[in-house]
Amino acid sequence: MLDDPVAPFRRAFDTARDPYTARNALGIIGSPISDAPSDGHYYVRRNAAWADSAPLFQPLDGDLTSLAAASSVAIYYRSAANTWSPVTIGSGLTFSSGTLDAPLFGSSAQGEVPASGGGTTNYLRADGTWTVPGGGNVSNSGTPTVDQFAVWVDATHIKGTTGIKGVTTNSNAAAGDVGEYVEQTFLSSGSGVSVTASTYTSTCSISLTAGDWDVVFEGFLGINSTTNFQLYAIISTTANAFADLPNLGIAVGFGGLSALWGVGVRGPCRFSLASTTTIYGTIYQSSSVTATWYGTIHARRVR
Repeated sequence: MLDDPVAPFRRAFDTARDPYTARNALGIIGSPISDAPSDGHYYVRRNAAWADSAPLFQPLDGDLTSLAAASSVAIYYRSAANTWSPVTIGSGLTFSSGTLDAPLFGSSAQGEVPASGGGTTNYLRADGTWTVPGGGNVSNSGTPTVDQFAVWVDATHIKGTTGIKGVTTNSNAAAGDVGEYVEQTFLSSGSGVSVTASTYTSTCSISLTAGDWDVVFEGFLGINSTTNFQLYAIISTTANAFADLPNLGIAVGFGGLSALWGVGVRGPCRFSLASTTTIYGTIYQSSSVTATWYGTIHARRVR
């Protein structure tokens, strides 16, 4: 019986203790394989040499390493290079199982607006509920009730009812309100204003803010003239100056008497003002003596 011809090689391979001896046992004669470089990179054996695997594999990245080290259940953001930090969830918000949520807002909590339920009339209250407006709309008949809403017939007018209720006290309308009243008065014997003959003299004035005003200037003249004369009372935005109708009132005085001559203006005169303006009451008398004016200028805001 012939001996096994490969038995010696098998015994040599089985007893080999390193790759080089094993290769020799198999008849593969060559140089030992050197170790790959030890520089932190991954290497592959290619064409009898070690090659850097960078073109084939993604090297370790600082950002990914930092993110992989995150241990808490949270939403993370890149707060700096190679650094990931958890997002701070605001007050009232929750994050669970991948869902960011907020409660419905109410009188003491912030949050999401609840569904309105549709429609065009409901409004959202401070307690977080949608509510139907109460009371309905004010009509042009009947008696309005509490919580009714006014109906605007155009951009500046409210649909009327049976009338506008006035005050029942001796109070004054506030500045800027319809009905506001402004005046300056010289009526007492010691507060008259001297008016030189043949000179336009503004005896009083008032300052009116922007708006639509009716202005009245009226009073009487104390004069001792020996001749007949003319007396003008004028309302104007210019001091000590003439103004034509409708801002001019005319009276005729008769000389030879020590008298008080009353005079008024046609009006009230309307002044529609775009800004704060001074309105003057002016007197002109054509006698030959100086007279004294006692009177008032007053205005009412009509809108």
